[in-house]
Amino acid sequence: MSQHSIRFSKEQGVSGLTARCVAGGLGWLCSLASVHVAHEIHRNVRYYLPGDGGPHGLAQWWDARRRGFRGRRARLLRGTHPWKGPDWIRAEIATIRATTDRPFGVGFITPFLPFTEPLFDAALEERPDVIALSFADPQPWLARAKDTGARVMCQVQNYGDAEAAVAAGADVLVAQGTEAGGHTGTMGLLPFLAGIVRRYPDVPVLAAGGIGDGRTLAAALTAGADGAWLGTAFLATPEAVEVHDAHKRLIVESDGSDTVWTRTYDIVSGLPWPATIGERVRRNRFTDEWSEREATLRETQGAPSEASNPVDAPPDPDTSSVLYGQSAFFVDAVRPAADVVRTISDDAEAILASRPRSLLS
Repeated sequence: MSQHSIRFSKEQGVSGLTARCVAGGLGWLCSLASVHVAHEIHRNVRYYLPGDGGPHGLAQWWDARRRGFRGRRARLLRGTHPWKGPDWIRAEIATIRATTDRPFGVGFITPFLPFTEPLFDAALEERPDVIALSFADPQPWLARAKDTGARVMCQVQNYGDAEAAVAAGADVLVAQGTEAGGHTGTMGLLPFLAGIVRRYPDVPVLAAGGIGDGRTLAAALTAGADGAWLGTAFLATPEAVEVHDAHKRLIVESDGSDTVWTRTYDIVSGLPWPATIGERVRRNRFTDEWSEREATLRETQGAPSEASNPVDAPPDPDTSSVLYGQSAFFVDAVRPAADVVRTISDDAEAILASRPRSLLS
């Protein structure tokens, strides 16, 4: 743990963000970033997760570096959706504000912003507390967000993007390893996280990828992370209302070893994902057929269309992009998000209280 680490205390309550976001309508990233266990956790999850048609989860981080996040709760809303317009994001934000007066944030896929800029403009007009950017150099979008008073968190998959984010003034880095489900890079979490923490000791860092239980959360914190960003653990929850039951069942049945990193579905979508980014999905007949034939697949594809939206119908296990990460190993049932948070937090706290002491004794 770094010199900025926080004492673990149940009395500190829920400290962080309650989140819902969809990565461009293609996958879900719902997060957890605190080992704190709050007596009020069930009440908070019920309060912040109305049935408004979006995927939901719980996100928390602690302000180990006094950046002003501690004790704040909010929702992180998906902002990038290739098939929606500004009225959609205004309606989503209105739903949040009708539900809570807590801080909230909006997340965007940065390389999509040149053609989804109206969504970004609409979000900034609503002045969210947090803007999240992922997968590319965050400028000029980060500066525009900070001009409105928002704090900006940048999810990065390589050192180049991390450097660009820090140089641009990111308030939080999310170091994402290739173990993550959905869109991700190629670096493993542990060496990448350790490298990011070493290079940027004054920037709060969240770990993402492969974290799905108390032991993996404790490992990330011990490696220097100030919190964690979890996705797969929250896909298999009742609150993830846009995740079909068949998708949840496949996660529960998986031990994480049936996932592959591939660009095939991104090629089919026609969307401008960076060359360094692919997505971790359930291996199936489609990935087996095309993962080694990307050039041929590109030659067959045209522009993206409404039909590309994968959340409109239940997934076909043989052909659909079924997103989840290697942490599916830890998901053995569909459980309420509050139970997921409590179990992971309790287990991480117990491990951090005992394991380091046993190693040093």
